[in-house]
Amino acid sequence: MSETINLSNEFGLNFGSNLASNQVITYLNLKCPDSKAWFLANQHELLNLVNGQDIS
Repeated sequence: MSETINLSNEFGLNFGSNLASNQVITYLNLKCPDSKAWFLANQHELLNLVNGQDIS
């Protein structure tokens, strides 16, 4: 049996403008300890990029 997964913006975390020249789409399972650890470790840099700030 095949299952359809709805990956619309309605069910995700969206940061920044939909009109941005570059977009990064990632799907995280924050119940997964490894995915959650990756997100928490990179959250600051990701949000700075969304806000157009240099992270270097």
